Amino acid sequence: MYYTTKNANGDAGEYFFAYKIANELKWPCRLTGVDIGIDAQIEVMIDNDADPIGKISTGQFIAFQIKATSQEEKDCIYVDPKHIKYWKDLEIPVYVVLVDLSKPEMYVHYVDPARTYRHTKKRGQSCIEFNLDEDVFSSRTVVDFREKAGQSATALIDEKLQTIRDGVEGAEKQINDIPVGNNGVKNPTGKDICHLVDTKLNILEALNEVKSISKVFSIKKDEVDGVEIVARECASEIQNIVTYYNSINGTFFKIEE
Repeated sequence: MYYTTKNANGDAGEYFFAYKIANELKWPCRLTGVDIGIDAQIEVMIDNDADPIGKISTGQFIAFQIKATSQEEKDCIYVDPKHIKYWKDLEIPVYVVLVDLSKPEMYVHYVDPARTYRHTKKRGQSCIEFNLDEDVFSSRTVVDFREKAGQSATALIDEKLQTIRDGVEGAEKQINDIPVGNNGVKNPTGKDICHLVDTKLNILEALNEVKSISKVFSIKKDEVDGVEIVARECASEIQNIVTYYNSINGTFFKIEE
């Protein structure tokens, strides 16, 4: 059984990366152990004012592909174009890390979905280049990690806000479709109530999630606040309909806020 230098370098690179993240950032780092294009995943943390020795998870993750070398001053690596496409298609930020075991030091490169990477005819692969001065892992890297995770959070917030808007629009349509009784009041069926209750729960769940994300990253607060007003008004209207239904039917539909 052989343990080649290539295997040893690969393992050393991953372990060195995990050590740097856990020791210097105090962030969780998970090595995947499965080579399908992602070698590690870190969880972005923020300081905990209530407990200075601990960290709070933001719920955001960053993925990493790690390449190690014992060759000094190496400033590029070659990868299969399909790997770059895979990284670009992921919903979380992806970085390629070059670990120089001769120093040791590591360099990080963000895989920008909008960037076109140089394709080399000779090797049939794409080239990822590193600036050995600017890309070295440092305090600036941590800022970049947070910013990229924040951009991911922005996209997630936009998705949740759209879910809420769609839910409100759907609820309004459901309410408009409820027939009006002889007393001039909406006369919903049990099926109507079940649908409205589900809609309200989905709206409130998405609202709670988006508020939490917005608070953690301090982004899109005004937009989230505006959508919350609309969502709360819709939820209140649904609750009034449910309350009326309960009163005339002797039932007890309850919606937890």
